[in-house]
Amino acid sequence: MTDIVEITEGEAYAWAVPVVDEAGSALDISAGSPTASAVRLGAGGDLVAAVASLGDDYTIHAAFAPGDLTLGLWRVQTWLTLAGEPQMLDEFRIEVRAGNLT
Repeated sequence: MTDIVEITEGEAYAWAVPVVDEAGSALDISAGSPTASAVRLGAGGDLVAAVASLGDDYTIHAAFAPGDLTLGLWRVQTWLTLAGEPQMLDEFRIEVRAGNLT
């Protein structure tokens, strides 16, 4: 089952993905190129790119700015291209809900 994160419309969201091998040891990804994006599920299929960067030799940091994601359910993926080979590292969903009107 895919994890679902809930945020309020207009809210920013940031996450980090440590890159480790099967034994849990950190992998050196300093020569890699990280990317992250979200696709709206259902009608429209909008694509929104996140800002992604290498935080250290084995962690990818990514973020959506406030307002990047609008109401609805989004599938988010974090990728790393290393030695020309793209690899999906993480996938989860973000549900964007309307804020309180009171």
